[in-house]
Amino acid sequence: MTNNKNLPEALFHSLRAKFFAHVVIDYGRSKPIRMKGWTVLVLALFLSRKIKTYESARIGLALPPGVAGILGNLAVLFAGKIPVNLNLTVSKESMISTLREAEIDVMLSAEKVKKKFPDFPWSDNFIDLGELLPVEKTKKVSLLFSTLQLWFLPGFVMKKFQLNRIENNRKEAALLFTSGSSSQPKGVVLSDENILSNCVQMNALGLFTPNMSLLGNLPLFHSFGLTVGTFFPLLFGLRIVAAPSPLDYKTSLRAIREGRADVILGTPTFLRGYLRKAKSDDLKSVRYVVAGAEKSPPDLIDVWENEFGCEYLEGYGLTECSP
Repeated sequence: MTNNKNLPEALFHSLRAKFFAHVVIDYGRSKPIRMKGWTVLVLALFLSRKIKTYESARIGLALPPGVAGILGNLAVLFAGKIPVNLNLTVSKESMISTLREAEIDVMLSAEKVKKKFPDFPWSDNFIDLGELLPVEKTKKVSLLFSTLQLWFLPGFVMKKFQLNRIENNRKEAALLFTSGSSSQPKGVVLSDENILSNCVQMNALGLFTPNMSLLGNLPLFHSFGLTVGTFFPLLFGLRIVAAPSPLDYKTSLRAIREGRADVILGTPTFLRGYLRKAKSDDLKSVRYVVAGAEKSPPDLIDVWENEFGCEYLEGYGLTECSP
């Protein structure tokens, strides 16, 4: 990570440093989607041009972890706008309150997600990633040209896509919302410093190295999934092996097994589910378990540490208190 004052620029430089390395492998399909640093960067930059055409400062996102969620959040950040990852499972009333409070009238998602949640208050300004991404991929000459520029002239690319105009130390780099368990969901503003310092703290533990793989399957509308599960590995060079949901145990275990995940993240509930569903070789690559959101019972820690030889780390965070 070469810049600690501006999240989009830090992500740009970190992904460029992994130009020829796979930064994400998405196991959400029968044939995994593998993307290298240059692919993720170029596609996100191209998508950002569409997002810039809207005047809204904040963009709502309803995308799963993995390639879609990563490209969507990067595109919004590279457009100089604020990503607001939305929880599609909250009540319609709570979501209407969320959209009103955040002044969101543009949403980035996919048509198949929209069909799955027909009662969600979708905006008329709907950007379909599933439709837009294939269109961008057909621009092979432009993609090739931009890839070469990215390798040889990164400063020029930053000016071309106006990343150099994004301010440092922004007070608002991302916006999250609480679950609304006690009342209506509350907006929680995360600054560049919030996110970057949290990722630097994770790296300072000295446990995680760029040759590792990390399971990315936590929802992006929580700080755990967005910061630790997405921004941290992108910034510090860990490969993300992704599944669309922590409740999809079959796909998550496949990602762990085939992606040889060294690090897995989750709540104790999900971590117990992996133990219950896993076959003999599914978890043999795991070295670190990072738990959060709820207190881990001693018996769960004991199984992971003594039966699987993992180091079990407990994180603590409240959405209201940033990462």
